[in-house]
Amino acid sequence: MPLFLPSTFDNLVNLRHHNILNTFSLEGMPPQIGKLTCLRTLSHLVVGEASCSGVKELGPLLHLQGTLCISRLENVIEPRDAKLIEKSGLDGLLLEWSDNLNESKDRTSELDILSMLHPGGTLKELIIRCYGGARFPSWLRYSLFPNMVLLRIENCQKCTSLPPTGQLPSLKDLSIEGMDSVKNIGAEFYGENCQQTFRSLGTLYFKGMGEWENWIPYGEFPHLQKLFIGDCPKLLGKLPNHLPLLESCDIWMLAVEFTCRIKGSDMGGLTKAKDLAIFKCKELAHLWSDDVGSLPQLPCLRVLKIESCTKLVSLVAEEVEEQLQLGMPSMVREIEIQNFIVLESLPKAMMYNNTCLGYIQIVECDSLLYFAKV
Repeated sequence: MPLFLPSTFDNLVNLRHHNILNTFSLEGMPPQIGKLTCLRTLSHLVVGEASCSGVKELGPLLHLQGTLCISRLENVIEPRDAKLIEKSGLDGLLLEWSDNLNESKDRTSELDILSMLHPGGTLKELIIRCYGGARFPSWLRYSLFPNMVLLRIENCQKCTSLPPTGQLPSLKDLSIEGMDSVKNIGAEFYGENCQQTFRSLGTLYFKGMGEWENWIPYGEFPHLQKLFIGDCPKLLGKLPNHLPLLESCDIWMLAVEFTCRIKGSDMGGLTKAKDLAIFKCKELAHLWSDDVGSLPQLPCLRVLKIESCTKLVSLVAEEVEEQLQLGMPSMVREIEIQNFIVLESLPKAMMYNNTCLGYIQIVECDSLLYFAKV
């Protein structure tokens, strides 16, 4: 059942903390919550219909601190008085539209709404969810947040390009998900005419990019440790080559061309990876071969997980296994293989030349005939 706050709520003029962050059934906020000028914590502002509880109520709340979530932004009529930029105590902000809006709804005004909700430069974490504009406002397209460490952009399906997040000097965690209109990621993502990019980024997460075709590297990721790319069925481009600190890489449901026609050099950035997981790349036939569908040598690899690559015949093509033995990963400690229907054998080089291997898990591989064919 919907939850309603009492209409006399605004009489609590000395209230300092109001935490309702996980109350998903809340039906709007009481009117005139802006009277509670002593508030330090307002975890969640639910914008009501007909402007009964609009973002203008945030204007007088000069002492807000911590994290603020503003949801149902489709109900905003006048965002100009929110004055988020003046609230230097805020270090976390979630801006959210409902995810079940009628597709026929005119969403052109959402750029104006997001533009007016410009937060202050002290912000450390920002999440934008289900925004319906075709582009992001200027305050997100320029490096105005020197302290930002986390940025998530989720299900903004009308945006055709990403903001230049490469110029955020403190950014450590970047997640891009459900951006169905983005076809190319290039200079605009890194920040044009800039020599240093992603100076602090440690985790980069891409998921559900239905139209993404090309990743054109224009800059570097000098501190990236974790890379996830999932459910990007049209991705054809190269991976970044300069990933000197990469430890973990997950590759999940990529394009046919990406998994069986790319050149090994296109994945050269994985050479420092310690953990590699590959899921549901259904056209992948071999991981290592002398053909164009080959991974580079992975001398640092420690954990290898492969699942549901239904056309994977072998990890190493038989005709080249002997010449690859010296270059095969010989420090692998864990191997997990699951759900294969044509895989017949594991590579000799990985089994017999490896004194570090301590754990193997094989699940639902009915076609496996040899542990390591001699």
